[in-house]
Amino acid sequence: EGFAKMERVPFVRQQPDRGVAGTFVALTALGGAAALGDALIALLRETPEASPVLVYAWQPDAAPAWLQTLRESVEDAGAAMGRSVDVVVCSHPGGRPICWCRPPLPGILLAFAHRHRIDLRTSTLVGASATDGAMARALEMSFRNVSAESERR
Repeated sequence: EGFAKMERVPFVRQQPDRGVAGTFVALTALGGAAALGDALIALLRETPEASPVLVYAWQPDAAPAWLQTLRESVEDAGAAMGRSVDVVVCSHPGGRPICWCRPPLPGILLAFAHRHRIDLRTSTLVGASATDGAMARALEMSFRNVSAESERR
């Protein structure tokens, strides 16, 4: 049918140029919004200064006042450490996922990684659930399970 020859080429995932290592933090790993400040400051002390940091959460139908308080807490903790920390919340309702941002779907993390030229293979996801671990594995990231750390203490 007009082809001189057929060549099979195996699929190989293209890796982007190496970027920086990022740190992705599930809000639940920080003990929720109430305990956020001190836990985030402690985590930032252990995180390289060049590492962009994202705090993310799924909070169905989040109230604007709750979102504002969360953002202020994250900004205050970042400012205390001289760091910029982003926060993104998927507020889509429960049930069948209607978005790509609700964990374990990686939309929030991938958008942040793209914006900051983050190499996911050298990055860490700090979480407290099996869902967080599954997302880290799917994105080829290191996973730090804080719930397992607290059980060992």
